Amino acid sequence: MASSPQTTPAPTRTASESSWAASRGPVPPHAHAHGRCPVTGAESHDYCPPQADDSRSPCPALNTLANHGYLPRDGKCITPAVLVHALRAGYHLSLPLAWFLTHGGFYLLGQRRKRICLRDLSRHNCIEHNASLVHPDVAYRDEYAPVDVHLHMLEDLLRYSTDGALMTPDDVARVRVVREAAYAVPMDKVHAEIARGEMAIVLQLFNNPDNLSPPAPRAPLLTRIRRVFAPQPPAPPPPAPLPGVPNHMLRVWMHEERLPDGWTPYHRVGLLHTIRMATRLRRSMRALHTEQRKAGRTRSKTIDGAVAALIPALTIATPDAEARRPSVVVETGDVGGEPLADERANKTTVDSPTALDTPRSTMTRNSTLASSASSDGLRTPLDVPLPAPALSGGGVKESVYPVREEEEGILDMIRERARMIEVVE
Repeated sequence: MASSPQTTPAPTRTASESSWAASRGPVPPHAHAHGRCPVTGAESHDYCPPQADDSRSPCPALNTLANHGYLPRDGKCITPAVLVHALRAGYHLSLPLAWFLTHGGFYLLGQRRKRICLRDLSRHNCIEHNASLVHPDVAYRDEYAPVDVHLHMLEDLLRYSTDGALMTPDDVARVRVVREAAYAVPMDKVHAEIARGEMAIVLQLFNNPDNLSPPAPRAPLLTRIRRVFAPQPPAPPPPAPLPGVPNHMLRVWMHEERLPDGWTPYHRVGLLHTIRMATRLRRSMRALHTEQRKAGRTRSKTIDGAVAALIPALTIATPDAEARRPSVVVETGDVGGEPLADERANKTTVDSPTALDTPRSTMTRNSTLASSASSDGLRTPLDVPLPAPALSGGGVKESVYPVREEEEGILDMIRERARMIEVVE
């Protein structure tokens, strides 16, 4: 019996390939041999998504240069000279900035004056770092980090846009503070500066003005010479850049790793510009850290004040000798004084704690909240005069002091703040 012919399942198309197919037709399977694309042409900078054997990095900027042919399309055998040329041609970076990024990256990778592939950039804690805005962290005991952008992380990043249209430097600073706050160990200074520098360059690359016209073609040499000697009217001032990056450009560039449609660099991004933007991000992050610390101290003072005001109504707890835990009681012993009215109305012994239906609270004698209230001049439970009923067996009688319903919220704050208050229902 003849066997049925086996069919090879079609490869799953990525989001980048789907976008390319929607605008330019289906992409035939091919290989980027020697870094050249047989579909777009050897000298073309049209977009082509990465193929199966191509090398890619966690950096959307370099992946985009490879997808457009400024770098070898397979992402392999990249020398410092090739990378400097690609950064200048694709993103219009200045020579000092392109040289600094290239040789600084090769130095961190330990590949000085050697060839690299884009996958080398995913080696953990060389250039790649934790707390990325669109990439998950490296897995435990893995040497290389993931290179795929997670769409849900990108959408979380764009949600920090204040107006929903632009991602400003203040928005980037806020999301970096939130992202780094999720780690118990702070980032080291080198990788923290790398993280700010990455977004500093992005904020200056894609902030094209809305009314930007495409650049005029270069005039012939004779025409340029005539313009030097002939009087020319003053040139109009260049349009002001946007205060941030449009979200739709950021989404296309980071997720699909291609240059946005119609985008062209309208100004040169220099090293000093990048340093100034990174400094602005660092100052904004420091201001946010200071604001958070002040807000935390304000909340602490507010809670402490509410607790101190409630302390006179709280009970004195006596440790239970058997269970070694605070008891929900009020001591009445040999100290003189009249009991409070609420206390007289709800007096009971610890042997019958179910006599009360209201929540009850406890506090130990060495509570820091009680000591802080004493320092504020407030009356604490230790100062409340307690009655001394005559008991046949002598000793101290214990009664329960109820807490009013409107005070339950404060008790919850006390329990979180001091870890010494227990609410019993």
